[in-house]
Amino acid sequence: MKKFDITKLLLQSESETLEFNSSFGKESIVSIVAFANKKGGKIYLLVSD
Repeated sequence: MKKFDITKLLLQSESETLEFNSSFGKESIVSIVAFANKKGGKIYLLVSD
């Protein structure tokens, strides 16, 4: 992934298909299950909202 792509990604807001989690814990697991039960998406760990 290029630097521009990462910057563009981080400027996006969270949505039904994009989630930022600052750590891996219960919140991340809940997000994974929710995305698996819906239409999928991307979860980025160690990234603050």
